[in-house]
Amino acid sequence: MGALENKKKKWDKVKSLLFPKTIYKKDSDGEKYAVFKGMDANLTAALEDLRDGKNDQAVQDTIQFCINVTTRIRDLLNAHEVFEEGITYVVVDYDEELCLVKKEK
Repeated sequence: MGALENKKKKWDKVKSLLFPKTIYKKDSDGEKYAVFKGMDANLTAALEDLRDGKNDQAVQDTIQFCINVTTRIRDLLNAHEVFEEGITYVVVDYDEELCLVKKEK
């Protein structure tokens, strides 16, 4: 497999992990509904539940799902951070430019 084909295969896998195809079903009353398993929607739902004070098993399972997907993508892309020697702790922060969130100064 060529390098370009390998990159496309990885990209397709990342895309399917982040945004799997929507599943359509019918409930017992015959109503049609969609099962959307996108990681962005799952993360948003879990964060909104936490913000609203809800932290039940479903929220914890959703958070774990998001962690698992992120880990699988890091594995697939060989994107694990390797820290310099002597680091005693890590500060986790977001990138203002990427996230479009402005920090107060």
